[in-house]
Amino acid sequence: MKRIEETIKPAILIVDDKQVNIQALSSLLKDNYRLLVATNGPKARDIATGNNPPDFILLAIQMPEMDGV
Repeated sequence: MKRIEETIKPAILIVDDKQVNIQALSSLLKDNYRLLVATNGPKARDIATGNNPPDFILLAIQMPEMDGV
C-alpha cells in the first residue's frame, strides 16, 4: 500500500498569456505534477493566494494587465 504523501503530486502553477507556451510546458510536466494554469496576473494571484496554493510557480514576465514582476 502506498503512503499518502507518495500519491499526491506537487502542484505547479503555469502563468502565461500565450497558449502555445502553456501547452508546451503542460506536455512536459503533466506526468509528474498537478498543473494549474492562469493566463493573466490577477487570475494567477487568486490561485496562488487561494486555499490550495501551488508548490511552485512558472511565470511569464511580459504579460498584459499585470506583468510577472
